[in-house]
Amino acid sequence: MKLMHKVQLSKKMSTAFIMSVIAVFVMGLCFYTPKVNAAYRGWDSQYTGMYYDGADWIYVENGQVNPSYTGMACNFFGWWYFNDGKLDWTYTGEAYNVFGAWFYENGRLNWDANGMIYTGTKWRMANGGHIDTGYTGMANNWWGWWYFVNGDLDFNYTGMASNVFGWWYYTDGNLNWTYTGEGQNVFGLWFYDNGRINWDANGACLVGSKWRMVSGGHIEANYTGMANNLWGWWYFTNGEINWTYTGIGENVFGIWYYENGRLNFDFTGDKVIDGITYHFIKGHVEDVYYIMGGSYTSVDQMVRFFNSRAGYPGYYVYNGGAPDIWTFCQIYWEECVAEGVRPEVAFCQAMLETGYLSFSGHVCIEAFNFAGIGAVDSSPGSYNWFTDVRTGIRAQVQHLKAYASTDGLVNPCVDPRFHYVSRGCSPYVESLGGRWASGADYGNKIRNLINALLSS
Repeated sequence: MKLMHKVQLSKKMSTAFIMSVIAVFVMGLCFYTPKVNAAYRGWDSQYTGMYYDGADWIYVENGQVNPSYTGMACNFFGWWYFNDGKLDWTYTGEAYNVFGAWFYENGRLNWDANGMIYTGTKWRMANGGHIDTGYTGMANNWWGWWYFVNGDLDFNYTGMASNVFGWWYYTDGNLNWTYTGEGQNVFGLWFYDNGRINWDANGACLVGSKWRMVSGGHIEANYTGMANNLWGWWYFTNGEINWTYTGIGENVFGIWYYENGRLNFDFTGDKVIDGITYHFIKGHVEDVYYIMGGSYTSVDQMVRFFNSRAGYPGYYVYNGGAPDIWTFCQIYWEECVAEGVRPEVAFCQAMLETGYLSFSGHVCIEAFNFAGIGAVDSSPGSYNWFTDVRTGIRAQVQHLKAYASTDGLVNPCVDPRFHYVSRGCSPYVESLGGRWASGADYGNKIRNLINALLSS
C-alpha cells in the first residue's frame, strides 16, 4: 500500500512538474515584449497563450485574441481559468486539460487543495489540486466522514466502507455513528455497533431487530444450534433465534430441552421428540443407558453375577432347553445380539422381574415369561405363556426392541404384544418406568442392576 501511495504521489509530482515547466515556458513568451507585442499585432501567427494588455489578462490563439476561449492557461505565476477569453478571477470550480481535472479557486489552480473540496456544484476528492476521478472510498471534512465513488461524493451510498481505523457503516453517503445492525460485503454479514464493526461480538447478539449468532463480529448466517447470552441459552436456525423451536439442542455439556427457542431449565420429565423419548432433569438429559447398542458384558460375567446371588432353578434343568445357567445366559446373548439389543439390559430386566428366576410374583416358572409380558396388576393371572426358554427370551428381546427402536425384527416375531407398542417410545432403560411397568422407578431399578453387573 505504501509503495502504491509513493508511485501515485510520484506520478502527481511529475504531472505538477510538467505543468510548471509549461508555465515557465509560456511565461517566457508572455514577457518577451517585442515578440509578444508583435504577435498581438498580428506579426507572429505562432503564439498561443496568456497576454496582459494593460487592463486584463487575455487569451491569444495563433497570434489573435480568442474572445470565446474558456478553459485553462498558464504563465510564470501558475495556472489560471479563462472565461470568454479573459481571466476569470471569480471562478471556483473544475477545469480540465490533458493531465486530468483540476480544482480552481478564485480563477487560479489551488495546488494546496487536498481531501474533500466543494467545486461549486459538487463535492470532489482532491490531491494537490488534482481531482482524483478514480478515487472510491472514505474522506472527511468538518461535517463528518463521507463516501466517494470515482472522486465524487455519493449521497446515495448506503453500506460498508473501510479505512485504516476499521470498517464503518454509511447511510446516504455519510458515516452513520448511530447505526446498529447488519452490514454486508463480499465476505458476508457483519454486526455493526454505533457505526463500526464490533469485532469483539460473540454468541447471541441483538443485531438491529433480530437476535443473531455472531463470531468475532461476523454473523454466522448458516449456524444452527445453541448459543447463549446474559439472558440464557437459545436455539438458532440459520443464524437467527428460532422462537418457534421446541425440541432438543446439543453441546459439549449434553442434550438439552428447548421450548419456544429457549432452554427450559425448569423442565423435569419425559418428552417424546421425533419419536424418541428423552428423560430430562432441569432441562438436561440425564446420563441414560440406551437399550440398543453393543454390549459391555459377557456370558461369563452374567453367569458369575447370577451365581453370586442365587441358584439355578431345578425346573429349568429338566425343562425348557437350558439345563444350566451358562446355557441360559448364552441364549440371552445370542437373542440380544441378533436384534441389536444390549444383553445386559434384557438379562438384568429378567433378574428384576423374576427375582433371579425364583418367580415369587404373579408369573409362574412354567410360563417361560421372563419379563412379565402381558401381566397387569389388576389381573394377577393374566400373562403370556411361551413354549421354552429361548422362545420366552426372544419374546422379551423383541418387546424391548419395540420400545427402543423403529427398526424391523431380524427373527420371526414371537412377541404377542409387539404391535401394541408405540415404536421407539423408550430408547433408554430409565424411560421404561411407567411404560413397561407401572412403577415410575422401574427403569432406574434395572439400571442399578446393570451397574452392579458391569462392575462385578
